Amino acid sequence: LVAANSEYDTVNSFMDALRMEYESYKEEQAETQMKQDLLQMVIENATITGYPEDEVEEMTVQVREADEEQAAQGGMSFEEYLASMQDDEGNLLTEDSYQEMVEEYIHGLLDEKMVVCTIAKKQGFSASQKDIDAYVAREMETYEVSEDAVYAAYSEKDLAYAVILDQV
Repeated sequence: LVAANSEYDTVNSFMDALRMEYESYKEEQAETQMKQDLLQMVIENATITGYPEDEVEEMTVQVREADEEQAAQGGMSFEEYLASMQDDEGNLLTEDSYQEMVEEYIHGLLDEKMVVCTIAKKQGFSASQKDIDAYVAREMETYEVSEDAVYAAYSEKDLAYAVILDQV
């Protein structure tokens, strides 16, 4: 059965391949988690003195538009959408608590971005077009999408940041 339906000759070789694939997956997962934990420790020990207001405003609009679109897709008004959601303490969201939640989310993203960019600058990291192209190629392969789909989902600025984040 294995030989007839796979590239493996025996059950043992098939099981060995599965085991190796699983171990590789778990190693990648552990490395990703380690990197996230390390970055989070650096962010927690960083001193953030403020946020770029133009970027906060832009991101706030993007988050709001995405949430309004999600509400519309669910056939709800934005107010109904908020009333169906809860904060971390189990309270239904209001416009004010939604704004607080969005602000906290954006500040978290900007904390990471500012720390990563500071490290990148100090280390001399940058995102060349070649680096961005390689990143796009990996995204295309990973998610089995076209180059146009990647560029439709992410701006050039977002792709450059993703490259720099990987370098850091």
